[in-house]
Amino acid sequence: MKKGIVITGATSGVGRAIALAFALRGNRLLLAARNTEALQDLAIECRKFGGEATIVTSDVTD
Repeated sequence: MKKGIVITGATSGVGRAIALAFALRGNRLLLAARNTEALQDLAIECRKFGGEATIVTSDVTD
């Protein structure tokens, strides 16, 4: 069964590493961060690793 996982701050540091680790397991990811271009690049990478990725440009401080 694929899990659905929401990752905030997904485009750098620990958030990025977590996203890629879950993608390798084939999970469904909702990637959230402020930088749309970086989110798009990460989503492509996650899909190459076998995950499903949807992006949401957002700032969780608002």
